[in-house]
Amino acid sequence: MPIGFVSPLHKGFSLLELLIVLVLMALTGGVTAPKLVKLYTRTVERSELQAYAQQIENLRVHVLKSGHSLLLAAGGGANWPPLPTGWEAKALPSLRLLATGITNGGELLLQASSGRLWQLQMAPLDGRVQIRPVNKG
Repeated sequence: MPIGFVSPLHKGFSLLELLIVLVLMALTGGVTAPKLVKLYTRTVERSELQAYAQQIENLRVHVLKSGHSLLLAAGGGANWPPLPTGWEAKALPSLRLLATGITNGGELLLQASSGRLWQLQMAPLDGRVQIRPVNKG
């Protein structure tokens, strides 16, 4: 019988072959699924943080254009942008946004709904914001 020839009596896959493929697929999914969920959660958190950092940057630009300085009080308050749903501020410093565009800088410590801590660091003078995870997870 030539190689690659399939007898008409043997069509398709055997039950054992199908079971082996299903077991391999289940093992692969079981190993990768938790990592994908963790990656997705971290990506969503980072995008929410970037949106929050953008709101702070927009405040700085608004202050620069309006010519009126703004003080964001320590611990939160009406002037701070609202946090994303499920987030909690662990440390909000007093942040000055001067009419000249200069800020005093500071570090905001925020906790996501997952429990992961994130730090927003505002650079003094230019107010650039850097996002860093505080704890690995």
